[in-house]
Amino acid sequence: MKLRFVAVALAFMGLLSLGSGVVSATSPIMTIKPARITIDLEANKTSEDTFEVINRGDVAFSFKLYVSPYSETDGVSDFGTQKNSTLISRWIEIESVTIAGTVRTFLPGEIVENIPLEPDETAQVKFVVNVPSDIEIGYQSAVIFAETETAAEAVSGSYVDNTYRIGVIITANDDAPASLDSSPVADATEETAEDDTLALMPIIVASIVGVIILGLMLALLIVVIKHQRKSESKETTEI
Repeated sequence: MKLRFVAVALAFMGLLSLGSGVVSATSPIMTIKPARITIDLEANKTSEDTFEVINRGDVAFSFKLYVSPYSETDGVSDFGTQKNSTLISRWIEIESVTIAGTVRTFLPGEIVENIPLEPDETAQVKFVVNVPSDIEIGYQSAVIFAETETAAEAVSGSYVDNTYRIGVIITANDDAPASLDSSPVADATEETAEDDTLALMPIIVASIVGVIILGLMLALLIVVIKHQRKSESKETTEI
């Protein structure tokens, strides 16, 4: 009976560990460069540019790309509100993604997803901006996000299954506000020591969760041992 109790307790501890998915050394690490792209726009004309999505981790993953409005007011970034100055987010289309010489093209309006990226691989993303003919162009800004979807080589419980998102800011024309240079998206994508710290945040969080769960497991083990000793002491007294 005592052996069954210990076995059940240890199994419960094992479920806690598996459910946490904490062995975070293989969490995907994704970066983008450059941090910001500035282009010149004219009505009824098309512009194009490229940026890179890089897998700096040791696990393969797939990612998707999408465009969102971007603006900044008093140092606060807004990635959802559509304004006259963010109409460019409607004009941007992802045209192609090139990985290791293989080009994958996309039709206008097509959802850009399920792009696999192996460790140390780089995806070159080409986008176009199709400006309408009946609009007066002033300052415009948007952000193209790359967001992880799944880890292609992941085993259940081998790393924290989280979503990681990073973006490149797209600005148009020369009257960009000076405060845009301090954008948190730009800071997060620069190849600096700060960028490395932000990229490692999922690993840091996973490590903290792992320590907490380890503490719970040890506490449960102590309870099991104490219970076993009490049972043995009771049996000895009865004899």
